[in-house]
Amino acid sequence: HSTDQRTGTTHFEHDKLGRITQAGNELFAFDPAHNILSDGRSAVPDNRLKTYNGTTYYYDDLGNLIHRELADGEVQNYFYDLHDQLVKAEIFKKDGSKETWAYTYDALGRRIGKGRLKDGEVLGSLENQTRFVWDGSHLLQEVQLDGRYTYIYTDPDSYEPLAQVREWTTEDGEKRQQTHYFHCDQIGIPREMTDKDGNLLWFGNYTGWGR
Repeated sequence: HSTDQRTGTTHFEHDKLGRITQAGNELFAFDPAHNILSDGRSAVPDNRLKTYNGTTYYYDDLGNLIHRELADGEVQNYFYDLHDQLVKAEIFKKDGSKETWAYTYDALGRRIGKGRLKDGEVLGSLENQTRFVWDGSHLLQEVQLDGRYTYIYTDPDSYEPLAQVREWTTEDGEKRQQTHYFHCDQIGIPREMTDKDGNLLWFGNYTGWGR
């Protein structure tokens, strides 16, 4: 079990294969191929999840997710390049609106950019752009419209984040810097973020599978 001052104590159970079967009030079951089952407990054909709790999934011949229909009516389409990297996502909202996002990668397959396509879906004409800077397999920086975010980790060989440093320039041309701190659980997942004075800025409460 784990104990948190904000969420209390969460009890976990595992089967003989080490698979999680209970996390708090959540219960999980698996088919013989270790696929998690939906509430109906039906087996997962071809090792590809087709439906789960009202959401339907569709795949291409290579196993890439290409279409998803959510329980609330939202529909999502996904497009990939020759390296099976996601390059575009279409999101049809339940209110009738549509968003299209584009993604770019470097030669090592690391995502280096994403942005929302403007009306007309002309590639290269993006808004809400984010650029990603890497140090090996560690995400080093995110460059967004409101500034540059640099990530500091607990150890060079660790993926557990320690702090986020935001740098930006005000309308008056003054450079500013602000540091926020991550507080992670026993397996390195961020649970809280605070400022330098210890004020809570963000809090995450996850399900058994990290949602």
